[in-house]
Amino acid sequence: MDDNTTLYLTDEEKTVFDKLSDELKEGWTVETAVIDYEETPQKQRIRFDVMNIQSPALQEFQEKAKEAKTKEEIEVLAAELDFSSFNDVDLTEIFYALGPVSIGILIAQFLSGVQSDEDIQGILGMSIIRNLLFGPK
Repeated sequence: MDDNTTLYLTDEEKTVFDKLSDELKEGWTVETAVIDYEETPQKQRIRFDVMNIQSPALQEFQEKAKEAKTKEEIEVLAAELDFSSFNDVDLTEIFYALGPVSIGILIAQFLSGVQSDEDIQGILGMSIIRNLLFGPK
């Protein structure tokens, strides 16, 4: 297993990945993501409350996410973020706060818009962080 090319995708996400062109899929390995975490709205809200982030853009996102009434509202806000502009510490914080379900929705959404290996590289990072935070211990 090479973590530089191995995506950890749920069955639903893998279905989206499988629809990509053979050219885009070439060089990537997919392992089934096993999420060992039971998500609840209360757990997600608490994770947003305790985020320790430095980026002003993420601080603004955090405040908006705290005011959101549904996880869908949070996912819409998150989809508008430019994850490539944040440092690793802030990325870990945001992905931890989002939780495995919301990360999965973002992964599927981003997979459906993939146009290059660079796009997949971003999804790779999300899948690895989710696997580390919420996968089997």
